[in-house]
Amino acid sequence: MNNKLMDIESLYQDCVFGHPNISTNSALLCGVPHIKGTTIPISEILYRIYVHATLQEVVKYYDDITEDQVKDALAYAARFIELACNSKI
Repeated sequence: MNNKLMDIESLYQDCVFGHPNISTNSALLCGVPHIKGTTIPISEILYRIYVHATLQEVVKYYDDITEDQVKDALAYAARFIELACNSKI
């Protein structure tokens, strides 16, 4: 495994801390961060917010996630961007 990929995996893990609704598991979705207990990646949540514009509509779209999970996905994404901008990946 190359070092750049390992750095991204470490970054994924660093961002999970404090976000109990988010999981990264190398055996599920190739380690892509997702809503815990689902196969919904964080990137899909962000896209759905872009398309639907409200948390309530995103929750309604998926049916099996909560508003708190969507909020945690947003917080995770913000933390990821913050850490990625300050690291050398």
